[in-house]
Order: sequence, then C-alpha cells, then structure tokens
Amino acid sequence: MKNLSSKFFLFISLGFLSANPIHAQETDDEYSYCFLCHGASGQGNIAIQAPAIAGISESYLHRQLDSYRNAYRGSDYSADPAGAEMLSVAQQLTSAQNEGIINFLAPYKNQSATHSGLDGDADEGKAHYEQQCSACHGNDGQGSDILMTDALTNLNDWYLVSSFNKYRDGTRGGNPDDTPAHQMHLFVQALPEDFPINDIAAYLRSKTISQ
Repeated sequence: MKNLSSKFFLFISLGFLSANPIHAQETDDEYSYCFLCHGASGQGNIAIQAPAIAGISESYLHRQLDSYRNAYRGSDYSADPAGAEMLSVAQQLTSAQNEGIINFLAPYKNQSATHSGLDGDADEGKAHYEQQCSACHGNDGQGSDILMTDALTNLNDWYLVSSFNKYRDGTRGGNPDDTPAHQMHLFVQALPEDFPINDIAAYLRSKTISQ
C-alpha cells in the first residue's frame, strides 16, 4: 500500500491534483487518475480494495467524497488503509473537480462492477434483504435521496461485505456527525453476529447491470 501511495502521489505531483491543477484544457484526462486505482473503466480493483466508481449513483459518489473530505471515512490508516488513501485524495479535490468526476464517469454508467464470486445464496439473500434492508435502500436496492440511503446495486460484492463489517466495528459510521453512516453503524450493530451479509451481497450481485 505504501508503494501504491508513492506511485499515486508521484502522479498527483505531475499536476492532476496539485495545488495548481492543470485546467488549460478541459478534457477527461484531468480525471483519468481515478482509474489508476479503481480499474480501467471504474469497475473496481479488489487487489487494492478500490471499489467500483462507475455505474453507481451520483448521490452515492457525492456522499462518499464528502465523507472522505470531512475525514468521516479513512481517518484511521491501521483500520482502513484503503480509505486513508482515498481521504488524502478527496481532501485535495475542489467542489468543481467533484462535479467534474461525476460528469467524467457518466459515460461509464453501464459498466458493471467486477465481483469476487464470494459464496452466497441469492435466494436467501433476497428474503433477508426484503426483511432488513428494503425499507431504507428500496425494493431494488436503488437507494433513496430523501432518506439519504445509498444505492447498493452495482457495488462490488466484496465491497458490500467489507462495508458491512466496517459499519459493524465503527470504522465506517462511527462519527455521529456523519448522520446517514452513523445510523447505518447503529443498525448493523443491532443485527445478529451471524447475519447473512454474503447472501445479501449475492442477491444484490444478481441485480447488477451484467455479470
């Protein structure tokens, strides 16, 4: 991870996220650095725990960039090294660059996240999802801007499980100032230890754009 960080910040030092970023030509090249970690078309990279950023909702991306910028996520390198890497990037982005990233990713909306193929029973996951998750995240996992709940479809299966575990231990959502995430943290903590998150991830995986 340290080697990744060194390479990443060498790239940044060339001007993509420096104190005086290159804006002379408003091209997609300005935001292509996102794909260094998140995959050649934003599909995610499990090897470095970089989730999919293409094909997911704009509101989700906005919330997560804000969460990193406010250090709600990624503030503890030992507990969340991948998040810490993202925090250091997000805190250098301007509001205009955040919007630029959203626009840059728009053509990749049909790109499916890559999955790890983790074991899980999608049929069982559907039943548990409907019982525990659908009221906030929608019948089809589309999320709700009104409830400030994230869309869950087209997130990597491994990322769903990883996020669930981070919500459980407070690595994610542990800060009460991060209201939506903190509510999720409290909800997950109240679930039984053997809650079948793998089954739910398998169910949501089956609903992604394509496999």
